[in-house]
Parts: sequence; structure tokens; C-alpha cells
Amino acid sequence: MRHRPWRRGPGALRRPQVQLDVIVLAPAHLLPHKAQYQAIANALPHGKVLLMLPPTGSPERATMERVAATFRAKGRHITVLTEERVRSGGDR
Repeated sequence: MRHRPWRRGPGALRRPQVQLDVIVLAPAHLLPHKAQYQAIANALPHGKVLLMLPPTGSPERATMERVAATFRAKGRHITVLTEERVRSGGDR
């Protein structure tokens, strides 16, 4: 089998002592509101997950809810915000 280093990821992320600060999952259409959810993410402790849910009834919402359930099943703490809350500028 041929060695394919791109499948393993960058060397810095393969080291066991490396931890991600905060994982932020947001729909692409919320990028204009990045300042609002970035401020919330910066206040979270290291290793947490911030997830923004799209509006109710959108096809992406079910996917994001499944992603949140998967993270919870693996023992990760998740902060979930709705799109409306991010757009209004409200925090937690």
C-alpha cells in the first residue's frame, strides 16, 4: 500500500498533545454574522462545541441536529444557538 500523508492530516494535528480551542459549526449563510458568534465562541472553554441551528423547517436543521446528537453521544459539551438568536446579536 502506498503512503498517502494527506489522509492523516497536518503533523501538528496528529500530535496527541494538540487540542482544538473551540469547534464552531454554522451554516454558510451566517458568515456575515461571524462577529456575533465568534464573540460567543471566544467566551467558551477550550474543547467545547458551538453549533448554530438554521431556521425550523429547513433541510439543514435536521442535519445539524444529528451532528449535535453525535457530539453529545461522544461526550462533548455543546452550546446550541438558533439562527435568530445570532442575528439579533443576543448571547447565550
